Amino acid sequence: MVVLQRGDRVRITGTMEDPEPLPIGLEGTVTTVLNQGTMHEQICVDWDLVEGETRPRSLMLLPRDPFEKVEPKRSTRRRTTSGRDRARSRAQSEAIDNRRE
Repeated sequence: MVVLQRGDRVRITGTMEDPEPLPIGLEGTVTTVLNQGTMHEQICVDWDLVEGETRPRSLMLLPRDPFEKVEPKRSTRRRTTSGRDRARSRAQSEAIDNRRE
């Protein structure tokens, strides 16, 4: 049995017993694990947005559901600093230096 904690990533690996099951391959981030280690364990997940839908799904996982723990998503975006932010940072540094003098 997989032990999950807040922040872990999970992926659906098979068909679920639900009237509106989550699609196989859908990933999400664990937000809470209720009643961990008991027969009433429920895993609350912030699911990624399914293509073509406007709202993320909201369905808890149970330990018997077909899922696996996966590696966290890596951000592909680089954080960039605009010229305005660099100028502001430089001005703040200069102001601090002037106060020290």
